[in-house]
Amino acid sequence: MYSFLDVSRKEIIDFAGEKYLRPNYQKSKMLRLAKGNTSIHSPPLAHIRIGDSLYLDTSEGPLVLHGSDVIYTSLLDFECSILSVEPARSPWLDPCHLAAQILRELNHRGLDSSSLLLVSDGFSRSRSVLKNLIKSSKYAHARKALISSLRQIDDIERQFFRSFDWVPADSFCVGEATNLTIEAIDKIMNASLLFSSNGGFSTSVQNIYKKSSERAEIVLLRPLLMSNS
Repeated sequence: MYSFLDVSRKEIIDFAGEKYLRPNYQKSKMLRLAKGNTSIHSPPLAHIRIGDSLYLDTSEGPLVLHGSDVIYTSLLDFECSILSVEPARSPWLDPCHLAAQILRELNHRGLDSSSLLLVSDGFSRSRSVLKNLIKSSKYAHARKALISSLRQIDDIERQFFRSFDWVPADSFCVGEATNLTIEAIDKIMNASLLFSSNGGFSTSVQNIYKKSSERAEIVLLRPLLMSNS
C-alpha cells in the first residue's frame, strides 16, 4: 500500500474536500441502493490526473500552465516544484507512456486489459484557464502562444484517447462535473487494484472511505521526467 507522502490523515481528508465529496457521494449512494443498483464487481482502475498544471510544447515555444496563470520561465524549476509536492507526478502528460505501463502491468498479472476502468479529470479546466488568459490584457504579448496552447491541448486529448483506445467506451469516466466526480469517487473507492498517475486524489478517496485492511493495492505510474524526454 502506498503511503501518502508525509502528511497527516486530516490533511489528506481536507485535500480531498471531505465536506463536499462525502455528503454528495452518500446522497448518490443512497439513491443507488434505493433503486437496487449496487456493484459487486471490482475491475482494475486507472486514475489519470491531468489537473491544472501542464507543460505545453507549442509552435510558439514552451508554455507552462499552472493553476489560473502561466508561470515558471524555467522548465526545470517547474518540474522541481511539482515533484517536491507529488514525486509520482510529471508536469507534462505523455498518454502513451502511461498506457504502456498499465498494459504491461495488466499483462504481467494475467488480467484482461478490456476490463480496465479509466477515471480522469480531463482537459476542460486547462482549456478554460487558457481561454481566460487569452482575453486578459496582462497576457496580450503572449496571445499567439496561448492560442497555440489550445491547439496543443486538442492534440494531447486526441493522443490520450488514442493511447487508451483498448479501453471500452463505457469504461471511461472523464470530467469534473458533479455527477462525474461522484462516479469517479465510487469507482476509485471500490477498486481493488488502482493504477495512479499521482498519489493524491485516488489515495485520499481510499483513505476516507475504506478501512486500512480493505484499501486497494495502488500501483504508481512512473512519471516521464525531463531527463527521460
